[in-house]
Amino acid sequence: MNDLLKEWKSEVLKNHRWNTIITILDGTFFFFGLGFVFESTILPLFISKLTPYKSIVGLAPALWMLGFFGPQIISARLVEPLARKKRLVFLVGMGQRLPWLFLSLATFFLIGEGSLVGLLVFFFLYGFYAFSGGFSFVPWLDLVGKILLPKRRGRILGFNRFAGGIAGIIGALIAGRILSHLPFPNNFSLCFLLAFLMTSVSLSAFSFYREPTYPVIKERMAWGRYLKGLGRILRENKDYSYCLLANIILCFVAMSTPFYALYGIERLKAPEGWIGGFTALLLGAQTMTYVLWGYLGDRQGYKGVMVLGALFAGSAAVLALFAGNIGLYLFVFVLLGFYMSAVMLGYMNIVLEFSPPEERPTYIGLGHTLLALPLTIAPLLGGLLIDRIGYRFVFGLTALVAFVSLAILILMVKEPRRHYSFWNANQGEL
Repeated sequence: MNDLLKEWKSEVLKNHRWNTIITILDGTFFFFGLGFVFESTILPLFISKLTPYKSIVGLAPALWMLGFFGPQIISARLVEPLARKKRLVFLVGMGQRLPWLFLSLATFFLIGEGSLVGLLVFFFLYGFYAFSGGFSFVPWLDLVGKILLPKRRGRILGFNRFAGGIAGIIGALIAGRILSHLPFPNNFSLCFLLAFLMTSVSLSAFSFYREPTYPVIKERMAWGRYLKGLGRILRENKDYSYCLLANIILCFVAMSTPFYALYGIERLKAPEGWIGGFTALLLGAQTMTYVLWGYLGDRQGYKGVMVLGALFAGSAAVLALFAGNIGLYLFVFVLLGFYMSAVMLGYMNIVLEFSPPEERPTYIGLGHTLLALPLTIAPLLGGLLIDRIGYRFVFGLTALVAFVSLAILILMVKEPRRHYSFWNANQGEL
């Protein structure tokens, strides 16, 4: 087995530069495409054209969270015994691209303002997109976890998001121009089409990954035995469990996320064309910090990155609560971008560091599936509370949950890099 691991490591090292380039190209085009349909600004505006109810607007991020996070533990059990993950990720990844093409066609031919049919078509296709993304995420993260060197992985994934963020900003700014200059629904139809085209280019880039066969493979377990193993992980790995608890609480920040842009337009009287600017600010803040968080995490560990993410989430909600003019309110999107990049990169990497390589898909799947319910409830709850009480109450509640999560991270979670030894050769790490 040691000889097989040495051979696998040699292949990883030989192809590392190539796979690094592919990782960055994949991220660049994928997030370029998503810039045209940014979920925190552009999609809520689209749904608001179809319905006046904020609770329905909140259904889109709820559906995304359920579809993306819910199936990951199922995916983990299915993919853990696979020595190679690339082909599965490619096939399922098509399900993340085709819905944008079908939605573009449906929007052009079927959907008008206040269209119930359009609303149903959107949620069906968006749910399919979310489920495909969730099912493919576990094998994708396991793949990059194996072929990227651990002490460079955070920076590489940071550059992946940095390049994607730059492209996403360009996409969002183009989307803003399209939304301002074309009538509804043609403007959104074009945005959906561009999202399909650019994310399809990213899938083409992904197909060029060089994935060596990993020699240490666990046999597939029966569901009963597998579920018992999940309980064992949560009981024995206390810091992993506390980190999950903090992130579950932090999920309720999503009560406000889909509504910040709508608040700026409805209450602070920003023109609708500013939606592209809101998106660009958020993506710009994400982009400028991905590499910083990757460098900081690679050097000091990712607990600190998670702590900063919770701090930024609470600060964004506090600023939204007290900002009295649109100029000051713009900084909400900057702080929101800082939060999103820190939590995304921090949580993704800290889960990899908590997990032994042969159980990595299970740790990834468990660590994300447990987030599905709170992430699904949060935007729905936010929309209902806004309809019944108002924006400011929801912003205040968001700040509270962010700072509770911050306290748990600081007081109860130990940095895994300093307390676990999943870096030695016998366990297959590099």
